[in-house]
Formats: sequence, C-alpha cells, structure tokens
Amino acid sequence: MAGCSASSSFTSKPKSIRVAQLPEKVDETSGLAHFNRWLWTHNDSGGQPELYGIDPDNGRLVKTVRISNANNKDWEDLTQDDNFIYIADTGNNRGDRREFQIYKVAKSDILKPKKEVTAKLISFVFEKQPENLKPYRHNYDIEALCVVDNQLMFFSKNWANNKTYLYQIDNGVAKRIKKYHTNGLVTGCTYDAKKRIMYLIGYHRYIWFNMRSPFVYTIENFNTTKECKTKHLLKSIKGFQVEAIDMANGQLFFTNEDNKYGKQALWKLSFD
Repeated sequence: MAGCSASSSFTSKPKSIRVAQLPEKVDETSGLAHFNRWLWTHNDSGGQPELYGIDPDNGRLVKTVRISNANNKDWEDLTQDDNFIYIADTGNNRGDRREFQIYKVAKSDILKPKKEVTAKLISFVFEKQPENLKPYRHNYDIEALCVVDNQLMFFSKNWANNKTYLYQIDNGVAKRIKKYHTNGLVTGCTYDAKKRIMYLIGYHRYIWFNMRSPFVYTIENFNTTKECKTKHLLKSIKGFQVEAIDMANGQLFFTNEDNKYGKQALWKLSFD
C-alpha cells in the first residue's frame, strides 16, 4: 500500500457481485453517473448521442435522453456536480486527436419529460502533446473524468507505460499535476467527496492472448500529501472489459462492455 499510514479502509479483497445483464441498447456502456434514483450511462465511439437511465436494482432501461447538438465521436465517461452532467468525448486510442470535448448538460433538463436536450460545449487541448503519436502506444488517451472541489479533472489512459496521469482542465488547457503507478489502463473513475477517496477502474491488457485483467485502484486522502494508494485485482471477472464506475446510495457500481468473456452487465463492488 504505497504511501499508506498504518491504517487503510481497504483491508479485505473486493467482491464483484453481478446485478443484471444490461440491455442490448447499451452493449458498449462506457460511462456511469448516479442521480435521481437512476444510474446514467452511454455507449462508446460511434454510438448515438444519448444518455440512458438504468434502474440500479435490476439493470432495466427506464429513460433515454438525446443530446440534440452533440456528436458521439468517442464518448468515454460521465461525471457530475450539483447541477450538471459532464459527458467526456475524449477517446483517443489511435492518438490522432488533438482537441477534446466535454458536453455539459443541465440535470434539470434531463429530468424533464422531453426526450431531447441541448448541451454546452467545453473544448480543451493538452498543454504538451507530441506530434505523430502511434496508435495504442502513447499516453494521450482519456477515459476517466471527474469533478473534485468544483474542478474538472481526468486520469489518462497510458498505453505506452501503463501508468496514469492526473490532469486539471483550466481555460481550455489540460495541465498534468500528478502521476500514479497503476500498472494498467484506467477506463473510469469516481470520487467520494465525503471520505475523500478516489476510485479508478481499469484493466491490464495481455496483448499476446488478448486477455484483460480488471482492477480497482483506490486513492485515500486524495490530492493531499497523505495519499494512500491500493490496487485490488478483480479476479472473478478476468477477461471482462470494465469501463465505468460510480457510487449510488453508498454502494459502488461498475459496468463492463460486451465481449467474448461476457455480455454487457451492471455489477456491485463490495469491500466487506
């Protein structure tokens, strides 16, 4: 437990508890945000520019909301503050993208009976991004967006070195502020502000037989000088492509995309 004091909240191995298979409409579920009783998700690159409300008790689709002025180039994650949902159109596996977008949608609009809403567009670039990046061999991919102390931040998906970098977005520029040795590809995050714990989810990819080893990486006392970092392997779902994580009513939930190891599904994560 790098950087930990004598005590950590995470002393037991996590348990992955399958809640339900998700509808085919969200077979590439790639983001997760809980508000107003439901877990909201969306599909990955090329999907419809839509948010899908999911019942956390049974995985049932309860509402679809289309973002009328948005395009799903490569939506990767959701986060929120008190009044808005933020959709990260930031996927960059191939390394050919230099400008990234975040769609900012009012929660009050999502909760109205109408099926279409509009979003405000936030664009940003990396402070320093090299030219001619090689596909799947660089550190400028983004799949994990969060709000911390009213500040938009994200964790990078580092294909080149299997670490992750924490960036803060200010005035359209993403500035790197910290590095974490996750030894894997980070695909989602969620922040427990009351306990000041950051949860990262992702997987280590074994290229030679296309196997993924999912993990959760916890950072206690997040963004302080007393951070406690712990990596937890999710061995019971080896091979699954985990993509998103969030909290609902004090319970951690995560999702996986459809692949040959398992259909798209909603899971609970327990450390009890």
